[in-house]
Amino acid sequence: MSNRKSSFGRRETLQYSPSPIVGRTPKVARQEPKCYLQRRLEPTRTVQLKKVKLVFNNGFSTSDAILRDLSPNGAKIESQDALHIPDTFIMESACGTLNKICYRVWRKGNFIGVKFSP
Repeated sequence: MSNRKSSFGRRETLQYSPSPIVGRTPKVARQEPKCYLQRRLEPTRTVQLKKVKLVFNNGFSTSDAILRDLSPNGAKIESQDALHIPDTFIMESACGTLNKICYRVWRKGNFIGVKFSP
């Protein structure tokens, strides 16, 4: 409300109604798909803190690692020696149920992304 002085010393009261905002839509956070999720061929099965051994150099060298994600086509591995892991190696689980030939696809920090040989 606003008071406005009219002529001869009288005050008249004006009422303002808010006009609707035309053409504006409320801002809603859009969920954009992440590009790395779109490139996956198979859905992942999360495996947490599963110990694996990486064998390379014709079986003369090994490195301990942790299997983070596993899918039918590849895996995400965490290793303190990620910089020293070659492009091709064998991944063996501690219990002996998993034995895969792996090809390194990417490396970031202590993490390695691998695909399995067919």
